[in-house]
Amino acid sequence: MKASFIKNICIICITVGFGMANAALAAAASVTQPFPFPSPPNNPYGTYEPSMTADQQTIYFAMFPAPIGNPDPNRPGNRDIYVSYKKGDKWTEPELLPAPVNSEHMDTEPMISADGRTLIFMSNRPGGMGNSDLYMVKMKTGSNEWGTPVNMGAPFNTKYNDHCLVMATNPNGEEVAYWATKRPLEKGKGFGSGDILMSKKLANGKWSEAVNPGKAINTGQNQCRFVPGIGNKMGIVTDHDKSHHQEFMVRWDDKTEQWVGPRIMAGWNHPGGQSEGCGRFTPDGKKWVWSSGRDLPAGYSFPDRFALYWLDTDTMTDYYQQITDIDVR
Repeated sequence: MKASFIKNICIICITVGFGMANAALAAAASVTQPFPFPSPPNNPYGTYEPSMTADQQTIYFAMFPAPIGNPDPNRPGNRDIYVSYKKGDKWTEPELLPAPVNSEHMDTEPMISADGRTLIFMSNRPGGMGNSDLYMVKMKTGSNEWGTPVNMGAPFNTKYNDHCLVMATNPNGEEVAYWATKRPLEKGKGFGSGDILMSKKLANGKWSEAVNPGKAINTGQNQCRFVPGIGNKMGIVTDHDKSHHQEFMVRWDDKTEQWVGPRIMAGWNHPGGQSEGCGRFTPDGKKWVWSSGRDLPAGYSFPDRFALYWLDTDTMTDYYQQITDIDVR
């Protein structure tokens, strides 16, 4: 496909945003066709918010409850965290993480460390600071048994909704954390009904005060996740418009050491508005793995059952360069 044609698609994307014509969406999506995960780990309950260990042999994700009228007594909460293991060329059936990781309340948005021994997640269990909080839990020393989740406190949690935390490294080497919040921000420091915030890890091991990383990431829409690329200068933002998610691409600017535009609608967003979002890069940075509703009919209502898809990162960086003439590799 010629670069000039893709650039024309981009102009439409930027101009009309979520109201983009279906024909333009379909053309953009044809550039970057994703690949579905097998079943398992995909399953009838739906798989969401994936995160993999460094060896890519273990994947954590969230699942909604069984459909009403067909309850599963083994699922304690209204949304829980599961794990699946790769054995040879197949994945195991999803396994529910035991208490106290999962609870009778919502436990979701898992982020596993590269070594598989530290898990960060969101929960609305009692005893937190707000409506939903970020928690960290570690495996016990010398064991594969999980310990007790600990509330991550400030700057991550407030009395409002805080969720979707991603630990990452910016292209300049800074250790950072990005997460979504509903906390009210001072005038001029917020952009919409939900913004991504950032904190830097300091030399003493503590985390800096939360700051807004800017308008390339945050807009008047509700942003619910930001993930920097690994080994490149690309970042992926998930916008949440009512019940749907869409993904956008931004880039890192070496001169200002900031995430900047142009903010490009991702070519893998599905025509018709089915949700795409809440992804993570594999730890080697070579693949993007996310939740997609592309197999659902038009006009579905959340939470319908999503599935996991993946895409080569090189395809994504090439797409951004074709549209913008900017190399983010």
